[in-house]
Amino acid sequence: MADVMPQVTLLMRSLTGGGAERVMLNLALGLSRRGIRVDIVTSKAEQVLPEDAPETLRLVKLERWQLGRWALKCQRPVLRTLVRWGALVQYLKRVQPPVLLSAMHYLNETAILAVKAAGGKTRCVVAEHTNLTLESRCVEQWQARLSPALVRCLYPLADQVVAVSEGVAADLAPFARLDRKDIQVLYNPVLSEALYEQAEETVDHEWLQPDAAPVVMGMGRFVRQKNFGLLLQAFALLLLERPDARLMLVGGGRNRVALEQMAQELGIRDRVAFLDFVDNPAAYLKRARVLALSSSWEGLPTVVIEALALGCPVVATDCPSGPAELLAERRGRLVPTGNPKAMAKALAMALDQPARSISKTWLRQFEVEQAVERYATALQIPLPKLPEVEPERSISREVCGATVS
Repeated sequence: MADVMPQVTLLMRSLTGGGAERVMLNLALGLSRRGIRVDIVTSKAEQVLPEDAPETLRLVKLERWQLGRWALKCQRPVLRTLVRWGALVQYLKRVQPPVLLSAMHYLNETAILAVKAAGGKTRCVVAEHTNLTLESRCVEQWQARLSPALVRCLYPLADQVVAVSEGVAADLAPFARLDRKDIQVLYNPVLSEALYEQAEETVDHEWLQPDAAPVVMGMGRFVRQKNFGLLLQAFALLLLERPDARLMLVGGGRNRVALEQMAQELGIRDRVAFLDFVDNPAAYLKRARVLALSSSWEGLPTVVIEALALGCPVVATDCPSGPAELLAERRGRLVPTGNPKAMAKALAMALDQPARSISKTWLRQFEVEQAVERYATALQIPLPKLPEVEPERSISREVCGATVS
């Protein structure tokens, strides 16, 4: 596409991975398909846009921070955060987008500081995707212990703070020392025609073929938050009642070896499949008998929304925040956190009973088009009914040490 000024810039760590990355990419695609010029800014050089991405969507890779004759590279681990921040400041000064949206911790803090340092008229909108109280206490990385101080100092400086669920907003207000009315709740853009098309794709795994044994599906990174150890314990109990069942964990992550060892110790290793992230998770969900969410905390679990839309029953822990919000009115089964017996019982019931019908009207609030309308309002972007040709103001393809594709 010709180089033009974006109407909105989205700051992302990656275009692939977990739920937050998927919904941000959905938002970028949804806005650009409505004729909005969108920049996705990332510091990962290997990222590429989907083949069907509109020409109004551009990928900007902040690969270095140019300091006179010297260039600091993002690949240097010790300097990565500083380089990302400096390169983003240079991008904002040069391009001056009307609004910058960030939705990943700690990119939110980086975005706020960069907008302030750039000194332009760019509005900064940050979206929180998780329960920060539990995140700051429980994740493995020591940097999380800095969250309370960083959030309380910086989030009030943002032009708009967004939460992805009512539960996240209720937690964030006292955590960030913000007035609850200053936090806007916007549900994620999750459901699209592409999702339903992907759900119909073939899956090679033998456990997901027609007439195969029932599969309990767990999806998410293999990290402490997702608490797959609880799911393994519950599945071991489930096998006492349903010995034909299988468990498939899809996501990959740092705890994979420990989880595989746990499955071995429980005597269920041959009934559990461990997979990294797959290209078409919707097809896996479509063929599972039940989705099990065993998390200790969440924000608004994307996989639960996808499962409900694809007709896959859901059993989830009643953790803060999101599952209870999604599974109200008997849309799924909630069990206490940390209780494998309760989860095993709920899984057995879900396997034995037909899936409940989910209201299409209720699901509509998670459709990409609906979310695009809401986010456009929050970002103060007027949405054209059809893509329009607007006057273009050219910028160099070499944007402050950034490469554009």
